[in-house]
Amino acid sequence: MGPWTFHGAFKIFLLHERRLWREPLLGAVTLPMGGAPGQYSFEAGWSRLAELGIVKALPDASTFSSKMAIAKQAHAGVQDLASAAKASTIHINSGIYLLGSA
Repeated sequence: MGPWTFHGAFKIFLLHERRLWREPLLGAVTLPMGGAPGQYSFEAGWSRLAELGIVKALPDASTFSSKMAIAKQAHAGVQDLASAAKASTIHINSGIYLLGSA
């Protein structure tokens, strides 16, 4: 159990509810991290953004509580990127997954 399992249900629901994509409160919903090795991965996309100096690198985590804390930290970064781009957090989160494709 980690950030994808815990927050994934929210993203799955939101992806099917386009009417909520521009809802201002959507940015408060922490979206998932994770992904399949060799496929799309939020962490790989985030690392690429960190290499470019756009975001700060995320620390490693081994426990559920530390992974959840990092998910909150990453989501704060996603909120900042969404605000700067005048975009939705769900779109920025999804874009980071796509950036992390192998």
